[in-house]
Amino acid sequence: DREAAGQKYEAIRSKLIKFFEWRGCISSQEYADLTLDRVATRLLDGVELSPKNPYLYFHGVALNLLREYWRDPERQMKHSELEEFVAPNVTETDPQSDRISECMDRCLLILPPESRHLLEEYHQPGGKNKQRRKKLAALLSIPMNALRIRAFRLRVQLQKCVEKCTTSL
Repeated sequence: DREAAGQKYEAIRSKLIKFFEWRGCISSQEYADLTLDRVATRLLDGVELSPKNPYLYFHGVALNLLREYWRDPERQMKHSELEEFVAPNVTETDPQSDRISECMDRCLLILPPESRHLLEEYHQPGGKNKQRRKKLAALLSIPMNALRIRAFRLRVQLQKCVEKCTTSL
């Protein structure tokens, strides 16, 4: 039944979009479609899905895609912009620069993944920051001002952690 299959497809796609949104993926629709494409390819290769709940297979593929999303080197945070907030008076030739960078890495790992992702997206290098931040605010269903406040609080938390780390090293 084409109608039932179409409804099932839309239900799975909708669940996948929510899955990626809840985990902070800004391009959630793109990743949902990529998940569907990968599953379709696997089905053509002969993989069989459980007729009771095929979404479980989609969910597993989506988890793997999310892991790829987090490992993507282009998504990795460039420390330079955040380091301006954390240690504004330190230059790259300063011997403390390496220590601060090391502490920054440690402190970022301590943050919950959602907070780290918010900082990464908020402080991504390159142009179109305003548009990207508007999209991030919309994704999180919060006003732009709330996004700014959240990013500010996370930077303050990160700065305290880096200061504590650099004094203990």
